Amino acid sequence: MPRPERPVDPSLGPAQRFAHGLRKLRQEAGNPPYRDMAGVVHFSKATLSAAARGHRLPTWDVTAAYVRACDGDLDLWRSLWLSARDELGLVASEDNVPGNRAESPSEQPGDPSATETIPVIARRRRRLFAAIGILTLVLVGSVSGVWALKRSNMPRVVTESSPATETPARFIGGQEPVADNADPKKSGCAADPAGIATLDKVQINTANENFLGEAELRHSPSCHASWGRFVPSPRLTYLQSNGPIRIRITAHRPATGTLGTPYETVFDGQPAFGNIMLDFEGCIEITVHVEAPDGPGSATTNCLR
Repeated sequence: MPRPERPVDPSLGPAQRFAHGLRKLRQEAGNPPYRDMAGVVHFSKATLSAAARGHRLPTWDVTAAYVRACDGDLDLWRSLWLSARDELGLVASEDNVPGNRAESPSEQPGDPSATETIPVIARRRRRLFAAIGILTLVLVGSVSGVWALKRSNMPRVVTESSPATETPARFIGGQEPVADNADPKKSGCAADPAGIATLDKVQINTANENFLGEAELRHSPSCHASWGRFVPSPRLTYLQSNGPIRIRITAHRPATGTLGTPYETVFDGQPAFGNIMLDFEGCIEITVHVEAPDGPGSATTNCLR
């Protein structure tokens, strides 16, 4: 029987209030196991579970996956997500978050949620009113129980990473051609209308068998391109306080002996993904290396296409 989730206090801030709302949505959907949710939306159960812990505000692609798995209203939850970002003083568009490159197919050109095809002021006003109403209901319904919790037992709140650990967004403006070492999003491969597939994934552990996360081999059929994605384990969030965690993602095409340009970043609590490599001349394998305070770890996927 899975261990129950630790309580989250919605009065502690926007991230905790948002996580509390996600948990309530899951309860209303019949409390589906995270393993079942992961099978529906193709995110790991660890990533979906972390979204409802309240340690930090999840990215929109993770939020959208969680909501879809619970048959929730995506428009409403995007409003709630944007309102929470505003309260935290963050930028409204996930594309502008330093160190984070969104891979959500919902942000393709023509998607109203990404391009704001209706007047911005009216849209934001409706979002704000909807967010205030929902968050008020969630807070009122939970106040009677949360104050009985001892603060010493509450999970530590992890906020957005400090400027010292943030990585500037790459490829600002313009589009990149579909070629080796291009950004999956800027090349359009991450928004493949044919769908993105995870061809293989493997665990990353330290020499002491401490679980750091998973290395995934992602694939775009239309682009004939693959790239690596690192999905962190929940424990990495806590390890951040002991020092920076560095991630390196490298693609390799053994048939031609081509080693792609590594993508390196400092872990900011979110999944990260590397550069693409074309598979016309052979299969692609991905290596993810993580430098963590309790030791490094590396893993390489199978070579597939």
